[in-house]
Amino acid sequence: MDTNPTYNYFGATVFWLYNVAALSFTAIVLVTIAQLPARRYPGRQSPARVFITLAGISFTVLSVNMLHVLIQSYYEWSQTIFGRLAVERNGMLRSIWTWSITSTLFRDFGEAIVADQARYVWTLSALIATMSVSTYMATEGRRQQVPRLWAFFALAQILPISFTQNLFYVALTRQGPATTQVDVRPTSFAVAFALYALGLSVAPGLAGTPWLIPLIVAARLLLFVQLALVKTRIGTARSELSQLVQRPIAFVGGILLTRQVYLASRSHTMTEIAKAVISHPAVSSLGFDFVLSALSLSIWIALTTREGEDETDADKKKNR
Repeated sequence: MDTNPTYNYFGATVFWLYNVAALSFTAIVLVTIAQLPARRYPGRQSPARVFITLAGISFTVLSVNMLHVLIQSYYEWSQTIFGRLAVERNGMLRSIWTWSITSTLFRDFGEAIVADQARYVWTLSALIATMSVSTYMATEGRRQQVPRLWAFFALAQILPISFTQNLFYVALTRQGPATTQVDVRPTSFAVAFALYALGLSVAPGLAGTPWLIPLIVAARLLLFVQLALVKTRIGTARSELSQLVQRPIAFVGGILLTRQVYLASRSHTMTEIAKAVISHPAVSSLGFDFVLSALSLSIWIALTTREGEDETDADKKKNR
């Protein structure tokens, strides 16, 4: 029982602003999508419905896991302060406020996702997926002139990636054929990606040190930088660029993930590594988000491949 907790008003302010920002950017993105003109898909339904459904599933899974994180944090805080699960005399709202200014929620979250090698397999998978999606949003968002692209990026840095990813896919399904030429600043991209990969490599070693939270913040900023690494009015208006910049991410990400699975397998069985996704709600929020992100990507590739084949067939008919 701790009768003299440390007060952290800055951390509490960040926590409440974090929630306000998540709701605000979600609203901006939804309004942006609603304002886009509906694109027709002759002979079939718009694929937007699929990704709207996936976004809903993602948000539900995210909400459940994050609520679990908050409840667990409050329970552990209450045990530390009162020696039991309790509410202050002034009521629940007062207890929540006291918890927010005396708990270490963000640090506990960061420590949980790098606590052991098995957990970090899931964390690493989610973070590699986040880099991949952020890069795709930067190139395709510029190429297809998605309005308020900055809002998608801001939301992606606040919430796990699959929710924003599916909303971005919805936006792309409503956009017309791309005409904007884009190119990537290769040197800047290489430096940003190298720093991000380095951060992912050293993160487990920083568990329990004051450097972990600054590293997490720096990694998020590097993801946001992707938005500035795409140049417009030069390069190509074709989608090959988006595929090209994914190759180094897939290659390096594959190496990092293979290495992490090997490190985890030295002290855990493969079953234990798989079960690590439910070992803590913070890990679950990232692990299940990675699964949803991979599923969404697979469906997006299948649908865009079909659309490309339909356009090719249409062009052939016109030329006959």
